[in-house]
Amino acid sequence: MTPKQINELVLSERSDYAKSFVGNGFKVAVFDEVCEKISSSGTLQSLTKEGIILAAITAFQTAYEMMKETINALLKVADTVSLNYRKQTFQFNKDSVL
Repeated sequence: MTPKQINELVLSERSDYAKSFVGNGFKVAVFDEVCEKISSSGTLQSLTKEGIILAAITAFQTAYEMMKETINALLKVADTVSLNYRKQTFQFNKDSVL
């Protein structure tokens, strides 16, 4: 299963829950990376469709919260944070909604 197929599976099957995965470009970038990691993990054959969805949701929540807390910690000592992530540049300041 490709990262795109995992992405589409999660968004189509859990659209009510996965609404939080889309919004700003940063969340999309984190979710895309999660889908890539799951796709290349070598464990897809042992997972059901529901297992893949659960893995993606759990991995997204974990990765996003870790990144968000790191950015928030940096914003306690700086006015802005610039993050180069997945060939994109994201700017955050104290008013940014993460």
